[in-house]
Amino acid sequence: MRLRSPRPLSTAAVLLATLAASLLPATASHAADTSVTVDFATSGGAPTYHASGTIYGMAPDGSLPQDHFFKDIKWHFMRAGGAQLNSGGYATSLADYQTRWNSTLAQYRRTVALGGTFVLLPHDLWGADGTTSQGWPGDNGSWTQFDNFVTQLISDVKANNMTVQWDLWNEPDGSNFWGASQSQYLQMWSRFYAKVRAAFPNQLIVGPSTASQPNTSNTW
Repeated sequence: MRLRSPRPLSTAAVLLATLAASLLPATASHAADTSVTVDFATSGGAPTYHASGTIYGMAPDGSLPQDHFFKDIKWHFMRAGGAQLNSGGYATSLADYQTRWNSTLAQYRRTVALGGTFVLLPHDLWGADGTTSQGWPGDNGSWTQFDNFVTQLISDVKANNMTVQWDLWNEPDGSNFWGASQSQYLQMWSRFYAKVRAAFPNQLIVGPSTASQPNTSNTW
């Protein structure tokens, strides 16, 4: 018996079939197991070390460690706010805030002298550092103390001609850093953002920073 050759599809039919396939809903897919080969003999350019930095990486007065420890790692960033100095920050007393601010300022000046960028951590200056007991901004619907804190902090930054990056409130999903509701945190962040942006229109605001994995079950 002689077999007939399949009838060739016209160009129009092929195009229609392709279009129809492209309009179908995508189904779940998984990448196939893949191997990756890295050739270390091939250079992609000199490293820029943009992620090199420290958190709380200086003595409270900014004097230590010696310069070479920063230069050796092509250091760029310092994150600090006087954490765990004395018994608290602004939420405890103005004197406690001043101790933390003095350390923050000294570390900022050392950072600038080293050519680095200082990331300010206001939650430490407030006192939310995991070692003190204090209220939270907006407790009982009152924002007076927090607004006064922000005014004080902005005034201190301006008085010292500081250029910083503002990480307004670090890791609120950690109970040591934020003990109120998520909605109260978002209200705080919004108020804080507006005041900093008005005072320093050209300074970078970073965050909100969270501690846990950003998966679909994480409400933060």
